[in-house]
Amino acid sequence: MRFVAVILLLFSCSSKNLEVLDIDFIDKSVENGHFLLALDTLGNLGSFHYATFSRFDTLHFVTWNESSHSLDFYNLEKGLFSHRIFVESDGPLGLSDIEAMMYGDNSIILFDGNARKALVVGLDGSVKALNFRQMEFYDGRSPLDLYYSFASEFGAKPTWKNGQIYFPITKNVNFESLQYYQNPPVGQYDIQSNSGVRSFGAWDRVYLQKDGYFGFLGEISLSEHSEGVALSFPMSPRVTLFDTEGNFQKELWIATSDFPAMSKGLSRSNDDLQKERNLGIIEPWFLKTMYHPDLNALIRFQKKPQALKKADGTLNTNLFGNWLLLVSKAETNYSVLEVYEIDAKDLFLPISFPYKNGILIKNKTDEEEDKASFTFFKMG
Repeated sequence: MRFVAVILLLFSCSSKNLEVLDIDFIDKSVENGHFLLALDTLGNLGSFHYATFSRFDTLHFVTWNESSHSLDFYNLEKGLFSHRIFVESDGPLGLSDIEAMMYGDNSIILFDGNARKALVVGLDGSVKALNFRQMEFYDGRSPLDLYYSFASEFGAKPTWKNGQIYFPITKNVNFESLQYYQNPPVGQYDIQSNSGVRSFGAWDRVYLQKDGYFGFLGEISLSEHSEGVALSFPMSPRVTLFDTEGNFQKELWIATSDFPAMSKGLSRSNDDLQKERNLGIIEPWFLKTMYHPDLNALIRFQKKPQALKKADGTLNTNLFGNWLLLVSKAETNYSVLEVYEIDAKDLFLPISFPYKNGILIKNKTDEEEDKASFTFFKMG
């Protein structure tokens, strides 16, 4: 894969809103390289469902293999396949459909939101089932009124912190309705007591409009951070930090500008799928927020707006290719935003995760059938 690194032009912080926020923007050039991960013969990295964890100073990558119904483990330090754990598809210790997965406490946790069930698969091969059917929250929300809104490509998947699982939830109504966005979007589950604890957070105000919604961008993104959980949204420049008890800590601005067009959305009576797709092209938005433990930083992918057509009136064939990589570090109290411009037309951004002093992003096409190809982005 050929990749061209682009150095951003100096960014002018002219928005009055941004001046009030007192954020310094630093445009940085990106250093990149290639990384090959040797696959087993049954290897399959086409799924959004993956997790990473560090053990004995070695970073491991785990992916859900749909073809073999198994968890496939890889040693990222060696770039090699390690081993596989098969998962039953039915029965009390089985799942037929995997909607999300995460790592926590020497286990990989698999989720099936429709079945309201999860499996805790230990690294030693042990299996334990978690039942979400009777989950009660302190705020009195009925478990039958909840919808587990998993969309791993947007970062709408569970995260783990200090024995607690945090996951995206919504009201079990049509996502075009205003009611979908009116309840706290984060649920907290205590894995030791096998019970729900609380729900917290709030949808960003752009989602609470009476006359507009954002189609497939109506998701949340969950990530851990050094002291708790970070909540963000595809159509908002803001990232909100909570502690492990769901208490508000601070609101961060992780975006390169103010986006007035974000407040428009689509008509709630809109039934034109093409309009939803076009919205994702012509407006800026954010794919997901990630926490980088080694840098103690939050990272976001910001989509740059692109015209549907070229100047000559023909369709723009390089849609979804231009992105910014934003890095906000705790050591600066999140007051400095490092901005990298990346050409992502050959990258599969949903499969991306922290690695050493940067991140790995899956390439769309593997150069060799038995190796998964990644691009490594180094952050200075």
